Amino acid sequence: MRLLLRKETTSNREGKKSGVDHEIQTGDPSFDDEVFIDTLINDDLVRAILASPDARAAILSLLRDKCHSVRIDETSAGEISLDLVEFTQPAPDQERGARIVDALARLAASLPPIRASGEAPPVDQQAAASTAGCVVGFVGLIGTPLVVFGLAPSHCVVSDGEGSDLVCSAGPECCEPLWVGFFAGIFLSLPMMAVLHRMVRGKPNSSTNRFILQCATLVVFAELGIVVSRLWR
Repeated sequence: MRLLLRKETTSNREGKKSGVDHEIQTGDPSFDDEVFIDTLINDDLVRAILASPDARAAILSLLRDKCHSVRIDETSAGEISLDLVEFTQPAPDQERGARIVDALARLAASLPPIRASGEAPPVDQQAAASTAGCVVGFVGLIGTPLVVFGLAPSHCVVSDGEGSDLVCSAGPECCEPLWVGFFAGIFLSLPMMAVLHRMVRGKPNSSTNRFILQCATLVVFAELGIVVSRLWR
């Protein structure tokens, strides 16, 4: 099922206001204003899970006690878990642990029965695409210099035993085509970025995924432009 609840941020509010991000609302203003529901399951199921006022109060208590997020059925095993990320404090709140355990107990008692379905949770295609874009861009950061130096005219590269340098002053064919390819790649990426701007929306984290995809698109097209320009030298 995978239901993630965390503190709502300013960027979350802006994403929803712009119509890019979609978040399920429970109908409880005090809860909806403070908690961001990050999930791909359908709205009716989320509302059924969070229908109990005690469950919503327990979640609010956990988040207000500096728990980063509350996860319900993260692994399709019917479990409830917390994310806690913090540094050691010189004077920690001695009662905080007891409050968190109590809130967890109240949450578990007030949720409807959750049975492990054994089914894989829904896949966020937008997040998968943004991850793939980052991987391709990273591979390009490694491969592009290899192509640039490996296929450069011999007089354009100077080696000193510790590394190689591209000498642009050795001739216009050394670097000028690379700049042309770089800017051509950026220019050609703009239509794709515009398409992503219109298409990537409707999920809880669409604004973040859209930004990552657009950045990855810009980087990949620039890398391709440089590689193609060197191949056409």
